[in-house]
Amino acid sequence: MYQGLHIAVLGLGLAGKHTVTALQSAGATIYAWDDNETARETAKNDNIPITDLTAFDFTTVDFMVVSPGIPDQNPIVTRAITAGCPIVGEVKLRYDMSPDATYVGITGTNGKSTTTALVAHILETAGKTVAIGGNFGLPALALPHLGAGDIYVMEMSSYMLTRVDGMRFDVAGFLNMTPDHLDWHGTMDGYFDAKMHIFDNMTGDNGEAVVCTDDDWGNRALDMVTTRGIHTTAVSYENAIETTFLRGNHNRQNIAMATAICQRLGISTADITAGVGSFQGLAHRSQTIYHTDNISYINDSKATNADSTAVALGCYTDIHWIAGGREKTGGYDVLKPHLWRIKHAYLIGEGANNIGAFLADNGVEYTICETLERAVTTAHTNTQGRDATVLLSPACASFDQYNSFAHRGEAFCAFVQNCVAGGTDNG
Repeated sequence: MYQGLHIAVLGLGLAGKHTVTALQSAGATIYAWDDNETARETAKNDNIPITDLTAFDFTTVDFMVVSPGIPDQNPIVTRAITAGCPIVGEVKLRYDMSPDATYVGITGTNGKSTTTALVAHILETAGKTVAIGGNFGLPALALPHLGAGDIYVMEMSSYMLTRVDGMRFDVAGFLNMTPDHLDWHGTMDGYFDAKMHIFDNMTGDNGEAVVCTDDDWGNRALDMVTTRGIHTTAVSYENAIETTFLRGNHNRQNIAMATAICQRLGISTADITAGVGSFQGLAHRSQTIYHTDNISYINDSKATNADSTAVALGCYTDIHWIAGGREKTGGYDVLKPHLWRIKHAYLIGEGANNIGAFLADNGVEYTICETLERAVTTAHTNTQGRDATVLLSPACASFDQYNSFAHRGEAFCAFVQNCVAGGTDNG
């Protein structure tokens, strides 16, 4: 397919490197570049040919592949577009290289990673051969080649969806939309238009749309795809129930979307029920890591701001809340409707004193623990013999004590394991 073509590749992170390898294997001549010097040097060490694209003649290449995080406003991309060079994303290349497979795409501002993983889990439970990637997990060209009857499940960001010209998903889902990436898209309308590319090339006979109508943008999307004659299923969080591991209306929305997508793929009700019930969630996103009849430990380390923590607090009662870290702007007032759910708070890191002052003003008891390990051990002691949820949902970034939210979440899991070692773990 690409034999003899001349192709530019901009961006040499994981996605870019896999793009170069795949295209070279297909017989293309590659001109690769990254604006970051360290990335270029690393690529050279991996035997990737480097060409300076800052002054490149883009009329000499067939197209340019741009990594997902690079906007059209990048000077190199702008020059390529001005020269009439087509801009392609790696998901479209995956589609062209594996044309017989089935493609599922999922987009939205919130919940798309959980929904993507849940769809893949249900399909695997039903015995399907599945590869999951895109904006979540592996880049599309790092995924294996799949054939007829096999299924790619792709999380699609708004960035990616601006570069899928000529691609058609077999089933595509739109979850929700809240303000995000407006520095890229300019306006909410521009953001919405980018998301709607997930339904490109669908017709009444080809392609299935699943649209969540829990917000105004979902209803607008529903009107759009219905007007185009696309076969469409509307869903809502009201269509789904919680599970032990997926709590709250936001997760009910994810379950409703995943269920409808799998139904459109012909998966039986029994297999969908089994898959939903056995899915334990994504690491660090309201992840149940230990559960008995009366106590659960929840790792929600990805909640790095108060808005995310408010969602987590709304899912539980009798909460022993672990919070703190490097503070974000905006304060904690968004948590006020959920403070009645907190039995005690255990505060860590740079934000401990400010969060403590906020809790004191609102009548919530707390302990300054400073470190996550001390917070876990203190909460473990305080919850013995009672119904409780020990919830790590920091409402702060991790960088005062940990390298990332994932690093913090892994430490939490280790500390919990140390506390409950010798107990019965059925989580």
